[in-house]
Amino acid sequence: MVNLDVAGAVPTLAATQCSAANVATCMTPATSGGCFPLDQVTATGPCAVCYEPARSAITQGPPMSFTNDKQIDRTAFWTSCFVATDCPPEGVSGYVVTTTFTVDATVESFDATAQASFKANYADMLNGASADLAGTFTAADVTLAISSGSIAIQASVVALSPAVSTTVEATINSMDATTISSTLGVTVNAIAPASVATANYVPPAPPGMVAPGMVAVVSTEEVQNAVGMAMGVLIGITVGSTALVILLIVLIVVLCCCCKKKAKTADITPVAN
Repeated sequence: MVNLDVAGAVPTLAATQCSAANVATCMTPATSGGCFPLDQVTATGPCAVCYEPARSAITQGPPMSFTNDKQIDRTAFWTSCFVATDCPPEGVSGYVVTTTFTVDATVESFDATAQASFKANYADMLNGASADLAGTFTAADVTLAISSGSIAIQASVVALSPAVSTTVEATINSMDATTISSTLGVTVNAIAPASVATANYVPPAPPGMVAPGMVAVVSTEEVQNAVGMAMGVLIGITVGSTALVILLIVLIVVLCCCCKKKAKTADITPVAN
C-alpha cells in the first residue's frame, strides 16, 4: 500500500481496505481522535489499517526507495482513497436512499402540514447521524410517496457521494420503530430496510430537441413572439414580391415606350429642299 513508485506490479488491496470508514480514521487529525499525520513506523489498534504494508513481492523504486519515511506514500494513498469513496463515478449524479415506513395514520390525516413536519424531522434525523452530515439535507431534499391503508410512506433522499449514502443507509437501518417514531413525530409500526439506487445524469438533448423523459414547455409569450416573427417575415416577403412585380411592370412599360420612339424616328423621311 505504501509503494507509489514501484518496480513490478502495483499493490493490490482488499476492497474493505479503501473505505470511507478507514479514510475517516486515517485522515482525521490525532488531536481529534484520528491517526493523521501518518508519521509512525507502525501502529496498533484502530490506526493499524493506516499502516498496512504493500505485498512483499513489490520492490520499492526510486525516488521513494531512498527514504524509510513512508508518510508521503501513506498520505497520498489515503488522499486518493478519499476521492474514490467520496466522489461518484462519471455519469452518476448521486445515490437515492429509499425506505418505507408503515405509519399509524390515514391519507386524510397525513395532510400537507403533517408531510412538511415529517420531511423536516427526517432531514434532521439524517443530519444528526454524524458531525460530517450536519446541514447536508433539508426538508426540500426529501421526497415522499404515500399509499393508502395504514399508510405506507416511502421516503427518499439523494446523497451526492458514496460515503454519505452509506452513512444514511446505516443510520436508517440501525433504528427501530420506537426510536424512529419519537424522532419523526409519528407512530411508526414498521420500517423496511433502506435501499440505495444510482441516479444517473440525463444526457443533454441535441439542439432543438427535448431530452428523453422531458416535456417541452413553451410559454404564451414565446408563441406570440414566434407568430409575430413569422408574420413579419411573411409580410416582408409579400411586400418585397409586390414591389418586384411593380418594378418589372415599370421596366416593361419604359422599354415599350423607348421601342415605339425609335420606330417613329425610323419612319420619318427627310424632305429635299
